[in-house]
Amino acid sequence: MCDYQSERDQQALDAQIAAIEALLPRSGRPGLRAGMLVCQGEMRETLGDNAQALAYYEQAARVASEARDDEMIAGVLFSRGYVRGLQGEYALGLADLRRAQFGKIPDRAIDDDAGPAVRCCRRRKIATDQRAAQ
Repeated sequence: MCDYQSERDQQALDAQIAAIEALLPRSGRPGLRAGMLVCQGEMRETLGDNAQALAYYEQAARVASEARDDEMIAGVLFSRGYVRGLQGEYALGLADLRRAQFGKIPDRAIDDDAGPAVRCCRRRKIATDQRAAQ
């Protein structure tokens, strides 16, 4: 849902973030806060504010690491690595992407997510290229 809203509707995304934030205390998974921050970063990225997107991703990385939530860490690193590459920080971006793929994530998760991760990266690149052309 966040991917859909982050590319289309700021108000719907804000409502979704508020709902997520309200439910987080009842969740048994502290790392979910990182997912919410990534969602906010994706909206900033879509709006072309990569510096603010990176700030959200940095905060999400801290939250996911503190929660020791490998799934959230991988997602954050993927998003942060992509934005770092856009900003010309290629080595840091590549390091994040490699860690997202080969970090402390179970082998099964790496295999299952390899296809969607590649498709997501291509989709983001296409969207970025389209925005740049406008």
